[in-house]
Amino acid sequence: MSAELIDTASTSPVPPFIFSTLLLSRGLTATRPIDKIASGSSGASARLASTLALAKPTRVSCFLFGFTNLLGSYMIYDNELENGAGFTFAWSTLYLLVNGGASIKSAIRGRVVPLGLSVLALGNVGLYGRQYFWPSRKLIA
Repeated sequence: MSAELIDTASTSPVPPFIFSTLLLSRGLTATRPIDKIASGSSGASARLASTLALAKPTRVSCFLFGFTNLLGSYMIYDNELENGAGFTFAWSTLYLLVNGGASIKSAIRGRVVPLGLSVLALGNVGLYGRQYFWPSRKLIA
C-alpha cells in the first residue's frame, strides 16, 4: 500500500464504522443456548448450543465495542481526528486483548467470523495508531 492511501484511510471514519456495524449486527444475531428443559432437544444439541452461545465475542462485548467504535467513527467524522484516532486505537486494542485469543481458537474450530472481526480490529489498530502517534496530516475544517 502506498503511504498516501494509508494516510487517506487513517483520516476516514469508514473503517471504524464498518467494524462497529459488523459488531452490532453480530451482537443482534448471536445465538442463545437452547433451554435444557425444552421439549424435543437432546442433551447433545443443548450442549452444542450452549458452547456456541458462550463463544467469544459475547453479545455484551459486541455491543460495548460496537458502540465505542461507532463513537470513534463519529469523532473522526466530526473533524476531531486526533481524539477520534486515539479513541479508536485504544478501543480496538482492548477488543484484541479481550477477544483476540478466542478468535484464533474459533478459527481452529471452523468459525471464521470472530477471526474476521479481530482482523478488522487489528487494521483499526494499525491505521489509527499510526495516525495518533505519528500524524502525517490533519483535517482542515
